[in-house]
Amino acid sequence: MPRLSILTDKEQVEFDYPPILSVEARAIAFAINDTLGAKIKKLRGTTNKVGFLLQYAYFKASRRFFLVKRFCHEDIECAAKLLDAPIHNVKLQNYINTTPNKHKEKILESFNCKSYQAEKSWVTKEITLKVQQVVEPRALFFEILHQLHNHNVEIPSYHTLSELISDHYIAHEKKLLDKIECGLNKGQKKVLQSLLSSFKNKYDTKLTHYKTINQSLQPKAIQAGVKTFVQISQLVKPLLPLIESLKFTPQSCEYYAT
Repeated sequence: MPRLSILTDKEQVEFDYPPILSVEARAIAFAINDTLGAKIKKLRGTTNKVGFLLQYAYFKASRRFFLVKRFCHEDIECAAKLLDAPIHNVKLQNYINTTPNKHKEKILESFNCKSYQAEKSWVTKEITLKVQQVVEPRALFFEILHQLHNHNVEIPSYHTLSELISDHYIAHEKKLLDKIECGLNKGQKKVLQSLLSSFKNKYDTKLTHYKTINQSLQPKAIQAGVKTFVQISQLVKPLLPLIESLKFTPQSCEYYAT
């Protein structure tokens, strides 16, 4: 099973870059109260102060931290202006090593939030449970985001979360495939193989034929539909023991059928 592409390329970029803030949203995110002002005042150097405020504002707006090189220039200018710091003195290329991580810890504490790493085992359990229920990956991704937000947990990068979801889907599907391989007898293999038998060409198989549904209410179409139903039921009957052993939920059937 290949890696899951849960979000589109455009959505992935939007997720992993700082939010584009309106004038109103920027004013709220960058608002400096007495507590925040006191924390910033204790920091050394203009760059560190601006870097801290940027991380604080972005986290306030999105519950996420971002790569320093992705900080928006308008936001950098805004932070510098609020701190009364000349923009030419702000060298974010020097805002590196352990400093941003130390600032993240302080910011998490300010918002009474927990880091993703500290809660990763809990997130993993939630994903494992949902994967076993075969919740559609995209729906699962947003459900986990919702839970992280509700539990005051830092939201990680798209790559971090999608890799975790992908790994669990791949592991779960491997278990199912192993179970099928062990449980499939010769008769069932023959039934499944018959679905791939061709009529006129390799693309015109019995399986393709069964997937085409005639919605007509004409008597002949209805009779043909009943005939197809009987044929499918005869194919499913010998496969039922194996299907039931997989303990699929309706959601599982819909997911794999789609």
